[in-house]
Amino acid sequence: MTRERRIFVQEPRAGAVLVTVLRVLATIVSGPMLLIGIAWVLQGLNILPGSFMTGQIIWAIYGAPLALVGAALVWWVNSVRR
Repeated sequence: MTRERRIFVQEPRAGAVLVTVLRVLATIVSGPMLLIGIAWVLQGLNILPGSFMTGQIIWAIYGAPLALVGAALVWWVNSVRR
């Protein structure tokens, strides 16, 4: 008589699925925040020409916090233990 091995596949919990979905959405949102913030800073400092924002320091002021929040969100979302 042989023994049968039964393999049980554990279904992911609803909370784990939600965390994964939120992590992906936060990464999708934070990446463009970082890039747009950097672009605004460079345009405000007259380093990246070709826009109505070029040379207007207010765009550097708007872009710096946006880039910082985007960078912090990218780091936080991807460094939290799973």
